Amino acid sequence: MSHELRTPLNAIIGFSDMMRNETLGPIAPKYSDYATNIFDSGLSLLKVFDDVLAMSNLESGRIELRYQKFTAQDAVEGAVQEIADIAHDKQIEVRVEVDSGATLNADRAAVARVLATLIEWLSHVKGGTAILFAMLIGACMLPALLIPRLANAQGQQGAAISVLSYTPPFAAAALMANASVNIARAYGLLVGWIAALLILLAAIERQAAKPRSAEAAALTWDDRYERIASVFGPAMAPLVARTLRYYVRSNKVRFNYIAALPALAFLTFNQAGQSGASHFFVRGLGSFALVGFLGTAVMSTNQFGFDSSGFRRYFLLPIAPGRILRASSYTALAVGGTLLAAALLLWLSIAPVPFDVRLDSMLAASGVAGLFLFNALAMWTSLLAARATNFETTFGNQLSLSANVLLIGGVLCLVFGTIFLDKSVGPEKVLSYWWTAVPAAVAAVAFYVFSLQIGARVFVDRKERLLNALEGRN
Repeated sequence: MSHELRTPLNAIIGFSDMMRNETLGPIAPKYSDYATNIFDSGLSLLKVFDDVLAMSNLESGRIELRYQKFTAQDAVEGAVQEIADIAHDKQIEVRVEVDSGATLNADRAAVARVLATLIEWLSHVKGGTAILFAMLIGACMLPALLIPRLANAQGQQGAAISVLSYTPPFAAAALMANASVNIARAYGLLVGWIAALLILLAAIERQAAKPRSAEAAALTWDDRYERIASVFGPAMAPLVARTLRYYVRSNKVRFNYIAALPALAFLTFNQAGQSGASHFFVRGLGSFALVGFLGTAVMSTNQFGFDSSGFRRYFLLPIAPGRILRASSYTALAVGGTLLAAALLLWLSIAPVPFDVRLDSMLAASGVAGLFLFNALAMWTSLLAARATNFETTFGNQLSLSANVLLIGGVLCLVFGTIFLDKSVGPEKVLSYWWTAVPAAVAAVAFYVFSLQIGARVFVDRKERLLNALEGRN
């Protein structure tokens, strides 16, 4: 089949190439253009045949890999040559910048085909250029950042294994490979995990059995904010998207979001380094607890301050009013969560502290606890001390007294509290109680859920007072 397709196509490509180059003599310009079109179309069709045949061989298991040593630059240049026509048509300039010393031992044609397919796919995806840039930055920077940290983490293997020993694979492996293991403990651990998973499975099945009329029809989201908010479900997506627009368009929120990480990094690393790198960890506990809240505090502590008289329309919607409160709070959690994730990634990448599972787990749990605790308290300042604010301003404090107490008091308590903890207790003693951060995070989540349930009732009961405050009548 391959020869039957390629032989006539190669003849068409060859003769059209001779005609467009006028090898056998001059021809009319009109026919030269026709020959060029035939030549280009033939090459495109040949590429399609090659792709189909390669896929057929791959599915049938007949593909043969011819290993050879070659430089990464050769592979990338081969991929660029394959997509050169597409790049030229879209007026895209493709430049190759690869470390000339990097070598590969692989099938050169297969590697070039994979790279070309990836680049071609990214050229058709919205935001593909940004994705490709992020992949390149990650490939260049992550090894240099992570390898030294992992090399310095050899002393922490015991701590990591002690944590993993509570997982089912480790318990099963201990039963099979270690005759001296505590059999009752290992079997109890497995039985506990099985029971927990069965309970979770039963809860999921009960949830799936409930009728979901909202999913009866396929929903499409045309707005980017609604597409992002669709993770909260079809009922909450429009409400979350409405609040998300406020967050993205507010100059004050954007400024605080950008400034949160640098400000807390300064507080963490400015003074602790004078006592040793391990002290960064204790100072970081307060910074991680604050980072998710600090970037969104100007809006999460006064969730309806930008609505003014538009606050009335919420009670005209055919939904429970409590959903409005939940949507605003969910948005603050989601936006703050991105800051927490970024802080954790930066800490793992560049913080001058040896890698330790207990340390990083404690920081992550501290961040989760602070995110949920502060957003729960911010919900109450929004309900009990609402104030109309100007959407267009970037600087200036327009928060209520209660919101200022929560924001400024929370920052001062955590910053100076961790400094006191660092000097009076010490990093080693604090790290020995790393597990206490997990129940603290669970308690914060529970308090947040409780605040949502009670706050929904308070939201309805205080709607007139909230409206008076937002319209400036009290």
